[in-house]
Amino acid sequence: MNIRDYVFPENLYYSPDHLWVKLEKDNTALIGIDNYLQKIGDFDFVELPFEEEEYLRGEIFCVIGNDEDEWDEELPIPLSGVIMEVNEELEIDPELLNNDCYTIGWLAKIALTNPEEIKYLIHEKNEIKNWIMAEISKDND
Repeated sequence: MNIRDYVFPENLYYSPDHLWVKLEKDNTALIGIDNYLQKIGDFDFVELPFEEEEYLRGEIFCVIGNDEDEWDEELPIPLSGVIMEVNEELEIDPELLNNDCYTIGWLAKIALTNPEEIKYLIHEKNEIKNWIMAEISKDND
């Protein structure tokens, strides 16, 4: 789905912190940043979590940013889980986040420890649209 200059695939769930979640089989999920967060600037570093580390929903699990411009974003994990795998390519080439945040730019794969938390994420088409329009409005204020 396209909203203004942003793209939001409808098969994903989104957190208010601009992370996407793709549910996979066996209570696992992929996590990445959405197109809105992607457009805040060019990323030149990514600090990924450690595999087998467990996080509760809302805990900071990853940091992305730009050393040259001296800014970073701490990312809270959108669902509780154990880190199964991280996208190590991002540590070598963080610009993958700039190129395609929904495929090659994924951050981590987790084993969900509380799958019911999915109800806290944004998924329905109208919810996504209303949320992003509100975010755009905040940026314009």
